[in-house]
Amino acid sequence: MNWSWNIFGWVGYAGVALSLVVVVLWMVGLVRRSGPRPLLIATMFALLALVCAQVNSSFYVNRLEPDRSAVDAATRAAEEAMRQKKIAALDATREQAAADIRFAEDAKDDSLDKAGLDDADLQYLETIEEGVAGTDGTPAWKQKKKSRGEGNPSDDGLEAQLDTGRDAPAGMDSAKAEDAQSHQPIVVPEDVYAMAHRIDRWNLWWTRFLVVAAAAIVARNWLRRANDYARAWLPLPVPSYLVDAMRPLPSLFVRPRPPRRSMPDELAWLLRRGDSFLYLAGDSAATEAAADALAPLEERRRSVQVLRLGPHHKTCDDRFVFECLWYGRCSFLVDDPTRAERLVKNFCIFLEERQSTRARAPQTVHVVWDLSTATPSDQAAGAAFIDRWKRLLQALSWRGRRTGFSVFLCRDRESAQPTSKVESAA
Repeated sequence: MNWSWNIFGWVGYAGVALSLVVVVLWMVGLVRRSGPRPLLIATMFALLALVCAQVNSSFYVNRLEPDRSAVDAATRAAEEAMRQKKIAALDATREQAAADIRFAEDAKDDSLDKAGLDDADLQYLETIEEGVAGTDGTPAWKQKKKSRGEGNPSDDGLEAQLDTGRDAPAGMDSAKAEDAQSHQPIVVPEDVYAMAHRIDRWNLWWTRFLVVAAAAIVARNWLRRANDYARAWLPLPVPSYLVDAMRPLPSLFVRPRPPRRSMPDELAWLLRRGDSFLYLAGDSAATEAAADALAPLEERRRSVQVLRLGPHHKTCDDRFVFECLWYGRCSFLVDDPTRAERLVKNFCIFLEERQSTRARAPQTVHVVWDLSTATPSDQAAGAAFIDRWKRLLQALSWRGRRTGFSVFLCRDRESAQPTSKVESAA
C-alpha cells in the first residue's frame, strides 16, 4: 500500500486543490487586471480551503496512530530472553547449593538432598512431591483451590447470577456503536504519522495565510478603484482619507459620455459611499426625479437626509448649508440657478477660511454641476453664463483640493456645446 496517499483524507486533498485554484485566480485578477470578480471568487475558495483544512485536521489527521507492533514485538522478545536468562541462572544456583548426598531411602535417580536448602527451596520440593500423584502434575492444594473456585453452572444462586451479569456485555445503542466505529484510529507507520502531522501544520498555516492575503488583495483592489469612475464597484461608507491614500479624488471631475449611471443613480452612489453632495440642477424636473430616486435610500438609512432648496428657502442660509455638507449631516438639491450661483460664491469664501486653518472635511463633499439645461438660448448670454460659471468652478475646485471638496461636472447631450466649453475651460 502506498502510505504517502494516506496522510490526508479526501477533504484535505480537496482543500489543497482549492488553495491552488486561489493562486490561479490571483494571477488572472492581478496580472490581467480583469476586474474584481476573480479576486472575490478567490476569497471564497480560500475560505473553503480553510474549512477543508480544519475538518481534515480534526477528523482525519488526529485519528492517525503510529504502528508500534514491531517495537512491541522486539520489547516482548527482549523481556522473554531476560526472563529465560534469569531462570537459567536460578537453576544453576540451586544445583550448586544442593548437597549431592544419596541416602538408602532415596530412589536410584534421586541426586538432590534437602540438606543445605532454605525454606523457599524446601517448599518448592514439597510442591513437586505433592504433585507427583496427580495425572496432570498439579499440586493437591492447588487442585482443591481450583475446585472451590469453580461454580456449578446450573446454580441459580445470587453469586451465580452476579457472576453471569458481570461477564455479560452491557447493551449499546446501534447509533453509538456506528459512531464509535467511525472514530476508530487509523494505524500508519511512524514515519508516515510524523509526516502527516508536519504537512497538516503547513496546510493550516497556508490556508490561513490565503484567507488573510485574499482579504487584503480585495481591500486593496477596492481602494484603488473607489475613486475611479469607470472601475469603481460596491460603494461602501469608508473614510475618505483611506480611499484618497490609495488614489486621490480629483478636485474637478468631468462625467464621461456615455455615463455609467443615470443622474439619480449617481447621487445614490455618492450617498452609499458616505459622502454628501450639493446637486445644482437647471430645472425642477431634475430635482424631483432625484428626490424620488433617493427617497427609498433615505428611508432605509435614517442618517441620510436630502433637502430640497428653493429660491425663497430662508430657513436654510448658505452657512447652514455649508456646515451640513462639511460634517456630512445631509445633502441638498437646488433647482434655481440664482441660488446655486450665490451658494458657490459663498462656498469659495467659506473654503478660504477653512483653508487658512488647514481644516479638511471628514468626508468628501461633491458639488454636482448640472446646470446645462439652464444655459440661455441666446449665444451671447450663453457665453457669458459659461464664462461666469467657469471662473466659479475653477475657484471652487482650487480651494476644494485641500479641504475635501470636489466638483462633479455633468454632461448633457441636449446642450453638449455649452457644456463642452465649460469642460475645456476647466
